[in-house]
Amino acid sequence: MKASLDDVNGDEFDENDTNLVQSSPGYTIPWDVGFKTESISTPARPTFDASAKSQGGLSLNDNLAKGRVNLINMVNMVLNWLVGPVALTGDISQFYNCVLLRKEHWRYQRVVWYKDLNPNSKLMRGIVKTLIYGVRCVSSQTEFVKTLIEEHARSKATCQEDLNVADFIKSGWYVDDGGTSVHSIPEAKTLMAGTDKELATVKMKVKGWCMSFEKPPAEVTDDGSSVSFAGLKWYPEVDSFSLKIQQLHFGKKTRGKYSDDLERFDGSFGRTMEDFVPNHLSRRMCTSVVARIFDVPGFLAPLSLKLKFDLRRILEADSSWDNSLSDSLRTLWIQNFKFIEEMRDILYVRCKIPEDALRTTVRIWILGDASPCGGIIISAYSGHERGDGNWSSDLLFAKNLLCPKDWTTPQAELHALNSLANMVHILLETLGSWIEKLRAGSDSTIALSWAIYEKVRLHVFHRLRVSNIRNKICFEDLYHVDGKQNVSDIGTRPDLLKPEDILQNSDWMVGKSWMKLDVNKALEMGVIKKVEDIVLDNESKRAFREGVILESSLIMLLSLLLLKTGNKPLHKKLLKGKLSRVMFFLL
Repeated sequence: MKASLDDVNGDEFDENDTNLVQSSPGYTIPWDVGFKTESISTPARPTFDASAKSQGGLSLNDNLAKGRVNLINMVNMVLNWLVGPVALTGDISQFYNCVLLRKEHWRYQRVVWYKDLNPNSKLMRGIVKTLIYGVRCVSSQTEFVKTLIEEHARSKATCQEDLNVADFIKSGWYVDDGGTSVHSIPEAKTLMAGTDKELATVKMKVKGWCMSFEKPPAEVTDDGSSVSFAGLKWYPEVDSFSLKIQQLHFGKKTRGKYSDDLERFDGSFGRTMEDFVPNHLSRRMCTSVVARIFDVPGFLAPLSLKLKFDLRRILEADSSWDNSLSDSLRTLWIQNFKFIEEMRDILYVRCKIPEDALRTTVRIWILGDASPCGGIIISAYSGHERGDGNWSSDLLFAKNLLCPKDWTTPQAELHALNSLANMVHILLETLGSWIEKLRAGSDSTIALSWAIYEKVRLHVFHRLRVSNIRNKICFEDLYHVDGKQNVSDIGTRPDLLKPEDILQNSDWMVGKSWMKLDVNKALEMGVIKKVEDIVLDNESKRAFREGVILESSLIMLLSLLLLKTGNKPLHKKLLKGKLSRVMFFLL
């Protein structure tokens, strides 16, 4: 802890600097000790509160712009890390403390502390001369710094390897964590060496690099075999990872850590989940357990959607955060906790490439499904072409959304297709050269018909979504999928979901059998069909008209009558009636 504080305070400054720092206006940042138990280098650290109010009623953060830090950057980083044969990760050491603050701004980051952290010793005064955590704008500032480093690397690049380093700095990092994947081990080593060289030009360094099939360095692992990356626990030697789902507990953090005597469910003999879960189970407790599941790849998207659905059930029964759940809801959530525990220790292979794969590039199928009573699931599956002409298939990425209960099924399906279009855009932008072909599918003939019929006048709800779909999806690569063969359907019926539905080798994890065939074979089987071949039955036509703007036949008849007769007296008579505004609109 003392070493961390010394790193923050930096060197002493001269008399001129002292006058600059002590000039007004200024701000002294309160700080306290915080804990991050999973950190190897600084499990205890000073935490700064730049939101503390000054005597004038405002804090430092009140006067600073937050900027924009886009979480999609983390998604992009994880997707690039998942797709290639050889993965690598790195962590920039003391990233914030490597970025210096301009001298005229030093006075806004004053700090005080007792010498040697002894409350009976002398009170020391100093400044933080670098960017520091707890200040509102620093995340955006560090993102800007990475942009400057990337531009510098690109400006002096003389070969493709140098450009790869610039690309990695641009899109392969989220704050101080970096990760990507490449085609081979030599390429990974070249990329790591080039990144080290570029970061050294601004006096930054990576604490330790990890690479597939190699043991992680001691600086970045606490157990000798695993490292943390983007909320995942990666085992580089076997190139597999798990989601860091905590053992079930109902504790609260204090200063960043849980109490040492926190009781956790460990499944010990003789103690059941029913015994462990308190009788006074509240909405707050259930929400806390759900919020601790951090799943960037979305491998547990069906479970996540089920938990959201069941949280809505609690809210509908009682909106209070701390009242006890009814017996039926408590029983339901005990089953949910059991479900979560079964998912906790699953180990996923990061990138499955068959031995007979012809290339390392992939074909992607993106499928979507929706149900108003369940929600929306969008899932993307990557596959490699094999020697026999077939393809492999493995879940790459998935997302879920709880939709409003008052939507009709076609509305929910259209929104699912809209979300699918957004995922198509993200994957194409992120994975770029890794993708040979990307195809998309939905089992909703009505939503697909709304999207492909260009000249139909749609209501605003439908028109906005259809516009987005048409902008982001090539209709040559959009297909109708038979409902029973749509793997995304697994997650949209929360009451029927079981643990075995999303375990390894389930349809959810590896896709349906037709997804391993050449697309022409799947067309011949009738599992999929091109959108231009969709034919609506009478019931579907009625549902289709839900999104179409239809004029009243009476008003249309009167309009035609006026246009044909040009009868001025009739025209004036109609203007005095209730239809006048509508008539003017139509004319």
